[in-house]
Amino acid sequence: MNTKEKHMPFRRREYFITVCCFLVLLTILLAVFLLVSRATRLESLENDVDSVSGSMVAAFTRYIEEVNKASKNVFINETLFNLQDAYQKGNDAEGMYDYVSKQFETYNSSLIVGMGYIPLADDRHMLDDIVYSGIKTISFNYSTPNSKRLIDGIIEKGMSQDYKTGKMYLVYSDEWDLHIFARVVRDIRIDSFDAVRGVGFVVVNSAIFRQQRNVGNVIDGYSSYVLFDGESLLNDRFPTENLDKDAYYVYKTSFSQYCVFYGFYQKAAFLKKQMADSAIILIAVAVVILLFTISYKQIHDKSNRSFAYLISQFRKSGDKSLLVNIEPTEDDEGVNKVIETYNEMVNNYIAEKTKNESLQKKNDQIEQQSLYQQINKHFIINMLSVAHSLILLGKREEANECLENIADFLRYTLSINVTDATLKEEVDFAILYVKLQQVRFPNVSFAYDLEGEIDGIVVPKSIVQPLIENAYVHGLKNKHGYIQLKVCKTEKQVKISVTNSVESTQEYDFAQLNKSIAEGDLDEAYNNDSHGVALKNILRRLLLKFETAQVVLRAEDCKTIAEVHICLPDM
Repeated sequence: MNTKEKHMPFRRREYFITVCCFLVLLTILLAVFLLVSRATRLESLENDVDSVSGSMVAAFTRYIEEVNKASKNVFINETLFNLQDAYQKGNDAEGMYDYVSKQFETYNSSLIVGMGYIPLADDRHMLDDIVYSGIKTISFNYSTPNSKRLIDGIIEKGMSQDYKTGKMYLVYSDEWDLHIFARVVRDIRIDSFDAVRGVGFVVVNSAIFRQQRNVGNVIDGYSSYVLFDGESLLNDRFPTENLDKDAYYVYKTSFSQYCVFYGFYQKAAFLKKQMADSAIILIAVAVVILLFTISYKQIHDKSNRSFAYLISQFRKSGDKSLLVNIEPTEDDEGVNKVIETYNEMVNNYIAEKTKNESLQKKNDQIEQQSLYQQINKHFIINMLSVAHSLILLGKREEANECLENIADFLRYTLSINVTDATLKEEVDFAILYVKLQQVRFPNVSFAYDLEGEIDGIVVPKSIVQPLIENAYVHGLKNKHGYIQLKVCKTEKQVKISVTNSVESTQEYDFAQLNKSIAEGDLDEAYNNDSHGVALKNILRRLLLKFETAQVVLRAEDCKTIAEVHICLPDM
């Protein structure tokens, strides 16, 4: 019996054991994957529901607050009461109509499409003198059936005990697809506030609410409901009984005093998606098992012939002082791939070693360029957040200006191949930085003074702006006060100073700090949360161009002053 026949039973047993172990491992991995996938998907859904629901709540809050503000300002107003007094003395309702019309012009928008007032005189509502101003397709005329039904509903609900106090309430119009936000109006001129003068109402376009609700359609299976004082804002049925049973995750929050928002993901949609994903995974696993079983049997025997050769070559390579390539086998493609990978590793190691030696020579250049490319990522993120807030607040002009300034700031900072700039460009860049900061900190005033011709003076980049940044970060910690930039150029010297107000200067040992800056050796006391690091970097950049440059920090009264002294070379 030859060696091949002798070891065949062991190889066959090894094959079956390997296949069985592979199947067990694959089953375990599949189970773990499905569990992790389910947990990850649920977590992702929770985050999506939170994000979308938060956005919708913000919009609904803005809408309700806008309506409530308009209702209060228009109907709880002495001007309206004085006009109603004149109306009760025998005058017509023209004055009240003019008042409501002007107020509607003020608050008219895609949301608010009408305003009306039902005066109360002699304990009865003057239905023939209803004052209304709004879009032309709606008419609050008590003689028409639709209007009569709606007006009776407004008055009837306002007379209930819950709303006699003047709290805003909701009446929905099916005929016109409108939301009517009404309130019982009490005379604020009387201290007891017990005199009811009428009912004021604001007509709102229901499509705005439905349009905002459609934002949730970005998540398949997401549903939301909004309750206003316990009633559905969108006139649909709220599934309170089955909410916990049918929903995986419920986002609930209150807003605008009387409103509650529910956002949730339906279990049926989640299970449907989970089953579809599981089916795809199971099919993929079955294909993998089949391919593995076939291919492993084919390559099992063939690979054994070359393993001894491969091990012997590794041992020979290990005995040598230098790494060398291994010659491939004649017919074993699998082992040849291992040898090829090993040879690539050897070649990559040799190439990397050569490359590292070359890169070592460029370290000084890289270090010098890095001094010009230090960007405070938190500053950029904060400014982008400010621009985003301005956009959400509708201040598009201010947001555009802010984004343009950020673009100019990054363009100047990221000019990697440019290490020098004129002093005028440095000052302009510092002023641009201040403009960005003033959006965030308007309570910090800024002024600058330029003396002499500075446009032709070439200096290293980033020597002025870091001085002002230091003033913001370390000098004005409460972000109140002032900063003053002064640049003075004489025939032989340039002096740059940045002055900022400060509550106390006792926390710094200025003599020790200036000594550490000049020697370029900041100890830990001045290396954390202090002026030292930035001033040291400025001095390092200056000394590359001006041998006698100085950077000094000093205190005077209730202010700190950072100064840069540059001696100009003879022309």
